[in-house]
Amino acid sequence: MGTGRQARTLRELMAIRAIHGKMFRRLGLGTALGFRTRDRQVTDRPAIIVFVARKLHAQWVLDGQMLPSTVQGPGDLWCDVDVVEFSYHGTSSAAPKEQVYSELVECLRGDDQSIGPGSQVASLEVYGTMGAVVRSRTGEHQIGFLTNRHVAVDLDFPYQKMFHPLPPNLGPGVYLGTVERATSFVTDDLWYGMFATCCSETVVRADGAFVPFAASFDSSSVTATIKGVGEVGELFTINLDDPIANLVGKAAIKVGRSSGLTRGTVVAYGVEYHDDKGVCFFTDLLVVGDGGQFDSEGDSGSMILLCDGDKPRPVGMIWGGTSNRGRLKLRQGHEPENWTSGVDLGRLLDLLQLDIISNDLALKGIRPFPSL
Repeated sequence: MGTGRQARTLRELMAIRAIHGKMFRRLGLGTALGFRTRDRQVTDRPAIIVFVARKLHAQWVLDGQMLPSTVQGPGDLWCDVDVVEFSYHGTSSAAPKEQVYSELVECLRGDDQSIGPGSQVASLEVYGTMGAVVRSRTGEHQIGFLTNRHVAVDLDFPYQKMFHPLPPNLGPGVYLGTVERATSFVTDDLWYGMFATCCSETVVRADGAFVPFAASFDSSSVTATIKGVGEVGELFTINLDDPIANLVGKAAIKVGRSSGLTRGTVVAYGVEYHDDKGVCFFTDLLVVGDGGQFDSEGDSGSMILLCDGDKPRPVGMIWGGTSNRGRLKLRQGHEPENWTSGVDLGRLLDLLQLDIISNDLALKGIRPFPSL
């Protein structure tokens, strides 16, 4: 046990992690904010989770390589330290792009008269998933959709046009619109409103792009409801000053064009890792699937919905998963598990100056869409 007051909020855990950042970088592969696991059970004790290549008994760990069980922070704060094994697999082989076939997935890929969150969208050579239907807070207040920057923007082409379900060079499809604004990385002080690490080169993965619907597109085919889920609730805003239990440990779902409807659990927030050039990277949400993968290739852009109340609430947007780096061994005696990375949706919407449209009644009130 530490001495003083136990950290309970995301901000407090971030502050403690920043102070001990050099130690965590020396002894681990990365960190995240979550709960400690004991005897294969997740506890209610907030912790800094440290990822290591191999978790060993203390008997075989050399002096100077042992992580402490608790760490002290600013003032009288303290928190637990947990160790999780990360199975790094290096450069992964290309995963098959068509992994699931179901009535829902076929509808998302173009076998339906409407298009909305979860539907397939494609640029010239890359396809992904439509995230939220949104409205711009600025300019002509256009209606459009949100997806990942890496889905919508190819830096080798000057025009970033989006289609459903396929671009004309690959098959039948309808022109949806052209990317108006996008982002890939944001500094931690701008994203979190605080310096989340002592590293001078720190960025947060904020992989998003806004595509306003073109004037030529038939707006009557757009729906704000999610196939297989229905209407969603209000945006779940992640407040760093709220208890970590408000987010971590909660059940989540997503609907994507590759794997359809899947279920999982938010196991951590504020994942931190470093590249070989000393740059510190953050990604917001870490989700583990319940009994299988939470996402597959092509699901990038899907909204992550928190099962909170009568209606699931948008909380994040998928940008990557297991195929990027490796798998997490979260439970002793079990094989490593697949995981999914997500962007904090509330912060992304604020950065891109967008508001989410969560139901068809709100969408109906603003048709026809203002567009360029």
